[in-house]
Amino acid sequence: MTRTTMAVDPDVLTVAKEMAEARGMSLGETVSFLIRQGLEAQGRIRRGESGFFEFDVSGGKRITAEDVQKASEAEDREYGEFFSKSS
Repeated sequence: MTRTTMAVDPDVLTVAKEMAEARGMSLGETVSFLIRQGLEAQGRIRRGESGFFEFDVSGGKRITAEDVQKASEAEDREYGEFFSKSS
């Protein structure tokens, strides 16, 4: 383990200290844990061709624009049927 000095924003330090205490970890272990989580998440988040951020979810199904369009059309049909019956 390497020792280092870092400048950390006070609000971030407060949360890290509280988290360390709650988990029974040292501040260094907690900061390392949080940095690792951030680095791992970076690899799963990217900007797609559409310009929107995309991210991977393990075991999840990829939702395409076509899926969203189909769901929107189904919802429109459902609402249309509901309101035509209540008139």
